[in-house]
Amino acid sequence: SLGELTAQTNVVVASGTNPSVTFTVNSGNLKAISGRVTLGGTGLSGVKIGARGSSTTTGGNGTETDSNGSFRLLVPAGTYTVSGWSPDTGGLSEKSADVRSSNVTLSDWTLGGQGTLRITIQNASNISPLFAGAFSTSTGRGNGTDSWTTSGTSKISDIKLAAGTYEINAGSPLSCEITSSCSTATITAGETTN
Repeated sequence: SLGELTAQTNVVVASGTNPSVTFTVNSGNLKAISGRVTLGGTGLSGVKIGARGSSTTTGGNGTETDSNGSFRLLVPAGTYTVSGWSPDTGGLSEKSADVRSSNVTLSDWTLGGQGTLRITIQNASNISPLFAGAFSTSTGRGNGTDSWTTSGTSKISDIKLAAGTYEINAGSPLSCEITSSCSTATITAGETTN
């Protein structure tokens, strides 16, 4: 939660020695960005959260939501773009955080109902690696996979997505793109779309 520390130099490791290095962090010079990710009103754990400097701010930091869906990370004073990702949510929309003068708590990422997109690629049992993704043309958000289950000569994968309409793409470096750009699916909360 402290971000990048200043590199320590002139540390000599010689045969039979185990030197120690001390990093001193002055947390008084850092600002906190905190927030929460919820799914259907319940906190969502395991979402990777990242803050990267925006405008003239450089650097950033990252963390993961806890069992309550909450996160807190420390960064040098500045302005940041904050987003997140998990296999269960895909990418989260970006939020701005201005911590030039004080800590900030972001508004929650409140995710609506989610459904499952089940992708089946026939006659693909010998294709590896194989990738697929579903992305909303209106929001630019989506999710993807490179993890498959083989069933006969087909490969099957499930992707979690927020309710909405998505463009689906699949392919492999061995076979190029498998789907056309007009392949779409509508995801309904709580349901599986094949």
